[in-house]
Amino acid sequence: MNVLKLQFTEVGLNRLVNAKGKGFTEAITHMAFGDGEQVAHRGMTTLSHLTEKVPIADYQGDGSNLRMAAVFDSPLEYAIREIGIFINDVLLGVYSAEPGTVLGYRTPDVKVMQWVSLNITALPTDSLTVTLGAENLNLVIDQEFAQLVKVQINTMQRQLNQEFRLNEMSA
Repeated sequence: MNVLKLQFTEVGLNRLVNAKGKGFTEAITHMAFGDGEQVAHRGMTTLSHLTEKVPIADYQGDGSNLRMAAVFDSPLEYAIREIGIFINDVLLGVYSAEPGTVLGYRTPDVKVMQWVSLNITALPTDSLTVTLGAENLNLVIDQEFAQLVKVQINTMQRQLNQEFRLNEMSA
């Protein structure tokens, strides 16, 4: 299978350009799965067969890339063949597989947490943000977690060194 590329849509790009011209930014709010078979193209205004649309649950960004997550947990079952990124109800971009190819499969018993990465260097500068849904997962805490682990390991090392010194003194 080829590497998936995001196809930005004309309606999504127009929305960003218009907002930037008025001094506003637009926010990515939702991700969607579809089971339709269609190669993504600029003229799309929705997924070819939108099956499930959920709010963005978490994200991180570095100025040129956005990494976003959404949790799909409805009691549906279908083949995932397309993934859409939405600015409210406007389709910004689509990841899709070649016809006859499946990206994944949804079952009612399994929650799917889908991460997607978006390179935003081709979009108007400072025209896009991300709005999280009500159930923010706070999944992207890797730097904070790494700092916490480092402090804890350093503390444990000091305690062990002190224990070894105490053992040497008592021997």
